[in-house]
Amino acid sequence: MKCYNLAIVEDEPHTARYIRKIVEDMGIYRITACVESAEELLGDESALELDLLITDIKMPGLSGIELVERLQKKVPRLVTVIISGYSSFDFARAAITLKVSRYLLKPIDREELVTVLLELYGQLSDLQEENQKNYIRQVHEQSRRILENPEEFPYPYIHALLVTGSGDRGSLILRCKTAFSLDRQEGCRVVCYRMGFVVLIGTGKAGGRGKLKEMAESICVWERASGNSALLVYTKEPWEGTDLRQKLLELYRFQEKNYIIGRASVKEYGETGAGKTSCEEDRFLVEKLQQNPYVKNTSTLAELLDRLFIRWKERSSSLYAMKLALYTLTIQFLSIAESKEELVAIMGNISQALYHAKTYEAAKENIQELLVPAVAGLMAASAGSQKQSQKMYLQITEFLSANVRQNYSLQEIGNLFSISQPYVSKLFRIYSGMSYKDYVTSLKINIAKEIMRDHKDVMIKDVADMVGYDQLYFSTVFHRITGEYPKHYREHLGE
Repeated sequence: MKCYNLAIVEDEPHTARYIRKIVEDMGIYRITACVESAEELLGDESALELDLLITDIKMPGLSGIELVERLQKKVPRLVTVIISGYSSFDFARAAITLKVSRYLLKPIDREELVTVLLELYGQLSDLQEENQKNYIRQVHEQSRRILENPEEFPYPYIHALLVTGSGDRGSLILRCKTAFSLDRQEGCRVVCYRMGFVVLIGTGKAGGRGKLKEMAESICVWERASGNSALLVYTKEPWEGTDLRQKLLELYRFQEKNYIIGRASVKEYGETGAGKTSCEEDRFLVEKLQQNPYVKNTSTLAELLDRLFIRWKERSSSLYAMKLALYTLTIQFLSIAESKEELVAIMGNISQALYHAKTYEAAKENIQELLVPAVAGLMAASAGSQKQSQKMYLQITEFLSANVRQNYSLQEIGNLFSISQPYVSKLFRIYSGMSYKDYVTSLKINIAKEIMRDHKDVMIKDVADMVGYDQLYFSTVFHRITGEYPKHYREHLGE
């Protein structure tokens, strides 16, 4: 359970002790200050990290109202409880104006205070969750602007820290925000990039290492303690701001060649000792694929993955080396997969599967869950005999003819007949010589022509409706396919 920071400001010692004992017994708040005056709290740096303030309203020096007013300017999210020995309407009105959460009268009832603190704990939790969501949304929007237009980050020189790991990116960004006050540092931006994020620190000077190394080492300790794989790469010398996009790409490539699953480490950009990018087992995979490009069954694929990951673990192979071999495997799908989009999607998922793994064993399981079903589906589609595939094609075309008014997508047809979308597309290219979309269009126009031949009095808009088109679109498609509009086609029939 999270403990929120709480401060008590009360000039009566016995009342302060009473409140403090109640708070400590609850165990859900961390008391960062218990002082007798507003001035004493304002002089404490911890006041900037407060979540909840309990303060008397009438004290020597600054009043509780004045204290709340000053703190809210520095800590807008602050939740406040005012306590008072006076049931004055003026005090209550001032508290309402400052949006004070609760107004309690002395003597303080223990049960009432506990109830209030429990309610405010829930309010703080909801507020923190909403603030966190808003911050992550701001980071994503900021990332898009800066990556599309580097001038959005107008500093002549930039220090950079790239953070990648198996842990949740959003959670780590929020932890860094809190620990290093990233949202309050001048010239600091957080940019989501590829599989990680980058902390950018703007500066007007060409020299200077900055504090990113210390930040990287602290984050690395967190990730290591959490059992996560991680690599943090920081720049020793700042970049020129105009090179931001290219430099980020270079930083990411360096990171991939040094990222080792199962380790959490820090590296300086440009440091020697990049991970190896090839090995004997990788070459064996390529040769195996060249000999048998379709990887005939899933057991062959599973065996290859087992041997590869055992070898990679022994050699502490880099993420880059593993991706090269796995991409080689995936590219073999191109000969049996109908769409390049499917290939690209699988390759993108390979990258995510490797980054999200804490061990080589977990990485292997992730890759097997991704590739084995994909291979099985594609192989099943391509393994059907010509007779079986022709029968399937005829069933689909009969269904389309019987339901010509409907506009079924390629995916919907695949789902209806329990076959893959690429296989449907392949059937139509083999047996009709055209794409599924072109076949359906041709079918609709041919049926429309038959209707107009057999029923010369039917209106054009009704013909369009019978084949699932509106009249305007029907006329456009009919003209594109036949070279004339439906009206002229009917007139020629009369002639």
